[in-house]
Order: sequence, then structure tokens, then C-alpha cells
Amino acid sequence: MSDNKLKILLVGNIKGSMGFIQNLSALLVKNNCQVDILDLWSMNFIDCNEIKSIRLYSFKLFDIFLKIPVIHKFTRKFIAIFFLKRINKRYNIVNFHYVSRRIYGNLISFFKRKSDKLVLSVWGSDFLRASNERRENDIYIYDAVDAITFNNPVIREEFIGYFRDYEKKCLITGFGIRNIDLLDELNEMESINESKRKLGISEDSFIITCGYNANTAQQHEIIIEHISNIKSSLPDNTFIILPMTYYLNDDFYIERLEVLLKKSFNYKIFKNNLTDIDVARIRRITDIAVNMQMTDQLSASIIEHLYSNNIVFVGKWLPYKIFEDLGIFLIRVNIDDFESSFCNTINNFENIKILCNNNPEFIRNNFSWKIRIQKWIELYNDLLDHETIDKK
Repeated sequence: MSDNKLKILLVGNIKGSMGFIQNLSALLVKNNCQVDILDLWSMNFIDCNEIKSIRLYSFKLFDIFLKIPVIHKFTRKFIAIFFLKRINKRYNIVNFHYVSRRIYGNLISFFKRKSDKLVLSVWGSDFLRASNERRENDIYIYDAVDAITFNNPVIREEFIGYFRDYEKKCLITGFGIRNIDLLDELNEMESINESKRKLGISEDSFIITCGYNANTAQQHEIIIEHISNIKSSLPDNTFIILPMTYYLNDDFYIERLEVLLKKSFNYKIFKNNLTDIDVARIRRITDIAVNMQMTDQLSASIIEHLYSNNIVFVGKWLPYKIFEDLGIFLIRVNIDDFESSFCNTINNFENIKILCNNNPEFIRNNFSWKIRIQKWIELYNDLLDHETIDKK
């Protein structure tokens, strides 16, 4: 690899990436890379070095074509190819974020001609929640790329268990957690009681935060029902927080949750978009965080709760053994054991809290962007340093 700047195209859904793609691009630029983002979901192109965003098309009729199921894939392909040919850029690396045959599947051969190497980053639900039929239909994408990255070694092993032929090109290269630095700043700026007041929550509240988005897969109803069953064992000042600012896929879901909560608890549901500082405040004021969603890869929200020294309950079926392997303390339970384990935690709260004391240091040493960005750059350079890549 020469001393020239790495030229990288990130293909992904900016809005749906919760800031991860933007953070990755900004840090790659900071490390002397030339980076563009192609968002085929919103049909925008961003030159990250010049910090300018360009609409892929101006012909208004395309807005209609992109909404027609039969032709939207061909319309997207035509727009993308026409735009990329017009700007006439060639890349060392094209990195697809999230497996989506529908969005960019028919552009794979074009991207191969426009780049030296292709990388596919699996986000989690794009594999974990995919049917076997969808997984099989995605094979040609896995065949075409030179590396497949995962944020979590457990998901990598599950992927290899299904697609054994791809083991050699499956790598662990995860995202960093930007809010680690923000949480540090918040600790210096204000007390926990100040954070509670700014979120409109009583200072003496014992706070349980359930889930981190509005998707029904978070299983809020099950969590609330189980916590309600053991209400007599909880502190009288128990307060429930539900962060529900994105991924709402059921218009009546929040209403159902409110009916459940009103029976037993004081609570607050955050429905509108929150600033980064308010998200950090929620992490900081929480006493116990609960994540029992159906599937997950490696939740930034849970990592932030662990960094905030909170007691964290997670579903035992989730691929969070990585935390235990790193010496990070959290409580992994099945649904059937939730109530007894939660009661035990309440009864021994101070002793269990002590077990969390080393979590912040372990989180910073393993999940900060300062550590993670070097892994991405090494991945890209290693691919380019090999003339031939074992495709399977």
C-alpha cells in the first residue's frame, strides 16, 4: 500500500445508523483518509472531507419511481450508477453497512469495478432476524465481498455456524462508543441530582430503565409485567424510564405500555428525539438497566449503562458473553428467572453495585473510538496489502 490517502466509500443508512457511520467517517478523515458516504436509503451523497451533501438526483419524477415496488430497485440502481459515473471517483475500499439485497444488491458488480476491495459490515438484525430464505438469497453478496465484519464474536460464530464456507473472511471490527467521552464531561458538569432535575424526575427516585428504543422486539410489556409482579419487593420510590424515541413499529404500543405502568409505578416515557446530553443523563441517573430484547449484536446503550456503573440486566439468550470474557460484570437471566434474580439484586443492591466498580475502566479500554478506529484502518490496509483474497 502506498503512502497515498486511503479512498473509502461507506454505503449505509445514515439516519438508521444512530450516528455510527458518521462517527466512523469523521475519525477516518481525522486519520488522513478520503471518505465519502453513499446513502441509498435517503438518496444522498456526502463528501466527508469537504463536508458537503449532494442529492443523487434532481429529476422529481424519480421520487415517484422510488415508491413503486416493481421498479424501485432499478430506479435506485440507475440513479446511483449515473451519479457515481458523473463524479468519476474510484475507491480503494467500498464498505457496505447492513446487509440489504433490496437496497444495493443489484449494484454489487458495479461497485466491484469502482473499487479495489469490498467490505460488508453485518449489524446484527440483518442476519439474526433474517429468515433462512433471505439468508440464502443474500449469498451472492457474501460471495462478492472480500471481508465480512462483525461487532461481536458471538454473532460471528453464529454466522459461521450457518455459512461455514465464509469463516476465513469473517472478522471482528466493531464500532466505538462516542458517548463515553460525553459521559465523562457530564460527570464534571453536574451532579446526578442535577441530571434528574433536568429530565423532570424527582431526586429521590430509584430508577429502572427498560430497553432503549420503541421497537416491540425490546419486549417492554414482558419486562413491565415481571417488575409489576414484584412491586412489593421494590423501593417505594421506584421510577420507570422508557426511552422510546426511535424504531416505533406499532402505533398503539406506547398506549398499551402506559396502561401497564399506570397501575403500579411513577414513570416517564421519552417519545421525542433527545439531545446527546439528555441521553447521557438517562444513562447516568439509572440504578438498574434492563435489556431483554429478542436479538441484538452489541448495544451501544448497554455499553453506556455499563460505563455509567449501573447494574445491568440482560437476556441470557443475547450474545453478551463478550462482556464476561472481558471481566465486565452484568446479570444475564432467562425470563423465567427474572423475578427471583431481580429481587435478589434489590435485597443485595449495595454489594452487587460494588461488583460493577471495574466496569467503566474495562469499557473504556475496549470500546472507545480511540481503540476501535485503528482496527478499521488496519482492516482496510490489510485487505489492500494482499493481492489475492481467499473468497471463501
